[in-house]
Amino acid sequence: MSAQNTATKSTEKFNLQDSQLHSITSFLEEIGIEYFFTGDAFDSFLVGIEIEHGRLKINLDNLLCHGDILHEAGHLACLTPDLRRKAHGDIGKTLGEENTFELGVIAWSVAAALYLGIPLSEIFHPESYKGDATWLLEQYTAKTYIGLPLLQWMGMAAHDDELVENKVLPYPHMIRWTRQ
Repeated sequence: MSAQNTATKSTEKFNLQDSQLHSITSFLEEIGIEYFFTGDAFDSFLVGIEIEHGRLKINLDNLLCHGDILHEAGHLACLTPDLRRKAHGDIGKTLGEENTFELGVIAWSVAAALYLGIPLSEIFHPESYKGDATWLLEQYTAKTYIGLPLLQWMGMAAHDDELVENKVLPYPHMIRWTRQ
């Protein structure tokens, strides 16, 4: 098992038996994104979650929404394996802005939520995306897939010509969940 579960306490909001949380953590293990739970408080861009040495550090007591786990996992998934191992804290500062791939990360987290049967409102919750969550939810609901070209460029989702030629399903289906 790639995950190290060290949480000893749960809250009314989330606990380790929560079915959405279980689906997400099982999925992360399946695709090779490492994570661990902590009861320690920490400051981070997204409350209750941050990237620490290529792994997701999650504090369930502070986490706002399950979708935030998928979003941060998307940052790791969109990095090459070498950069994924080096990722720590604010990726823009530690690896350079060119490695944040924010629009691709949003598209990745939407695909992951749909794959897991998690409502997109978990990704686009009111506290997310600096006030643009409603607009982003509307775009993805209308199948305006902002960020899809990045996933295609990364080889994680298919281009139109690949769909027919290789009999690949279109986005939100993913060819692979992590960048090679």
